[in-house]
Amino acid sequence: MAQRIILIIASFFLFLNINVHAQEYLICTDLGPVEILIDSANAPIHAENFKSYVEDEFYVGTVFHRVIANFVVQGGGYNRDLNTRLEGDGIQLESDNGLENNRSTIAAARTNDPNSASSQFFFNLIDNNRLNRRGRNLGYTVFGEVIRGMELIDTIATLPTGPYGPFDAEVTSPMIAIRGIYSIQDNTATDLDSEITDALASENFLLASDLIDQKLAECGDIDINLIYLKAEISDLIDEKEISMRYLDEYFWYADSSNENYEDALTLYERNFFEFGDLSSAKLRFLLDNINSDCVIPYTPFLPKGTSSELLDMQFARSSVLSFAQNLTVFSDCIDDQARARGLSDEQRSQLEKTYYYALDLSEGMQRALNREIQIFNNSAN
Repeated sequence: MAQRIILIIASFFLFLNINVHAQEYLICTDLGPVEILIDSANAPIHAENFKSYVEDEFYVGTVFHRVIANFVVQGGGYNRDLNTRLEGDGIQLESDNGLENNRSTIAAARTNDPNSASSQFFFNLIDNNRLNRRGRNLGYTVFGEVIRGMELIDTIATLPTGPYGPFDAEVTSPMIAIRGIYSIQDNTATDLDSEITDALASENFLLASDLIDQKLAECGDIDINLIYLKAEISDLIDEKEISMRYLDEYFWYADSSNENYEDALTLYERNFFEFGDLSSAKLRFLLDNINSDCVIPYTPFLPKGTSSELLDMQFARSSVLSFAQNLTVFSDCIDDQARARGLSDEQRSQLEKTYYYALDLSEGMQRALNREIQIFNNSAN
């Protein structure tokens, strides 16, 4: 009897230990919720890295851009327009942690540099033994697993794929996005609607923002007014980049008939040059309600100078040069359109803004690449 009690107590403390070193998250996708468990005991660096991206609400509006049946479903790096979302620096490989790339596990995507993983991750659809660490093959770090909703990931893997945007293949039709990733253990409110109302009434905007996250984590039908409220509050508490991500989501669903549309436009116009993604998606925003045949180029991927190889930097230089040339063609097209007759003053003003932003975007991408090249050169010396 005493021995049985000792075993029960030992099991209880083992249970506590497991939960202390694991964090549950809910990934709200266009298809519904997927619950995952992140293993901070065996992959502490990756767990902390993932947590930081979640807390920054980095994944809002990112898509699963690489889907290969009987292999992986990958996402976390590109928005709904397939423009890159600028990631942080790469982190140290932890593929020797004993966790294997079995079905339903989550692993960190990376380049050929073993220490280049950042925001992107993938779900293993099968037991991908070739992705495990074996001898000279350094493998890919597993840092979590799906505990509920793997059937939704399987559904994504059945969608037709093909080339789209900057990718030659493997993009699904339709694309499936992540609406947000939320910490399940943070969801403590009982009556969210009334608590959000009370927080707003008392101007406790930090609390209101957290409560709205909990509401969004329910992953129900799209509530565009709630999405706008999240964007507005994020702006008030000086979380401008988060505000822009939710505004991008808002405009994905809303149209001019929505009650908050004009306010959302005003907020977006005020912040989008300085905050949000450095991408050509903003050109689409500027051309809203203008019938333009000018082709908007896709924003190229910028590798990190701290965790990339020479070939990556050379390819990036070529891609950014091509992007700049395509932007020049786009700018000339916009300039010609702005000179055409029959335009209203408002349309002409929007075209002028588009023209100058295209120039700023070209210079900004080249400055960003030069910065990464400088970092790469310094780390190589």
